[in-house]
Amino acid sequence: SRFAGLDGIRGLAALAVVLYHLGFHGPQARAKELVPLTPAPIRFLFVEHGGLGVAVFFALSGFVLSISLRSTRLSPVEAVHFMKRRCKRLIPPYYAALILAILVAGASAVVSNSPFELEGEPFSFMSLLAHLVFLQSALDLPQISSVFWTLCAEMFFYLAFALILMGVGSLWPRYPRQSLWFVLVPVSVLSLVAATGAVQGDWLPVPWLTTFAAFLLGAFTAWALLRRIHPAIPVVFGVAYLLTGWWGELPFKATVVGSAALFVLVTRVSTIGRILDTALFRFLGRISYSWYLTHSVVLSAVYFLVEKSFGTDRSAQLIYALAGIGATVVAATILQRLVEAPSIRWAKNEAVIAGVSPQRATDSLLGSPPQDPRP
Repeated sequence: SRFAGLDGIRGLAALAVVLYHLGFHGPQARAKELVPLTPAPIRFLFVEHGGLGVAVFFALSGFVLSISLRSTRLSPVEAVHFMKRRCKRLIPPYYAALILAILVAGASAVVSNSPFELEGEPFSFMSLLAHLVFLQSALDLPQISSVFWTLCAEMFFYLAFALILMGVGSLWPRYPRQSLWFVLVPVSVLSLVAATGAVQGDWLPVPWLTTFAAFLLGAFTAWALLRRIHPAIPVVFGVAYLLTGWWGELPFKATVVGSAALFVLVTRVSTIGRILDTALFRFLGRISYSWYLTHSVVLSAVYFLVEKSFGTDRSAQLIYALAGIGATVVAATILQRLVEAPSIRWAKNEAVIAGVSPQRATDSLLGSPPQDPRP
């Protein structure tokens, strides 16, 4: 049976990010006059703190990848095929979103007779090349779209996860009982130190170092549910991660810990899973990756058109909000069907070639949910 509820969590997280970027606050507050009209719970969760949906994504990625793989170790060959599957799954929609962002920016420059800029920065081929290999954050280059930095983090998470499981696998023949701890203890400590920001600075502009602990907590939660590790381990790690909030990013870290707790509830309380497994939530979860990739660019294009046609008063902002949300859903649905769905099949074919069952290669945050781990 399906692991009911993960699509719903993923879809809600994507919706939160979209509403956050709609523009109620900040220097690009495109819909600020609509804030008083928004119900308080929605305003708090989605309008003011919707950007924390990224924290849910990171924890969910670690959780579902660990559930999907089932194992805490990989051979070098399996690790290579794991990364190939993730690249086949991740890159095609990402490249399509890159092309869309460049085309929209180019069209905007032509129509408004302004310089060709992306996110307010001049276009450069160096930035484009860095984006193609997910290195724009590491090289401290401007993002072509404001959401693309998280893709750099995801690729790092996958690579680090593969190396961790490969390290466990290499130690397994000699230390079958201790190999997991030989690898996970130092990795856990280093991730918590990184979460404090102690190793971060202008000389090291890589945000994924401070967020890798979020991915790890998701993985530990999954392994505890699968009885690979003691249930106390994700609890202790989660508390330690929360304590690093003393040095900053406490709301982000609290969201990660809360997400891990939600994953357990979805696993153990069938009512919650059924609520999050309704048709609407499944649809939002299915388009969530494409939605996340394209919403920022689509919202900018819609705002440009609405501003030119209707101005910027409250009624124009309402038109922008409704048209913007609708346009992002349509764009995401098209990208999901034309690019993302084929990339899912392509990634699963890699699993078959590698001799791994398609179920074991089930996609994580960027794909379909795995089997229900409940007994």
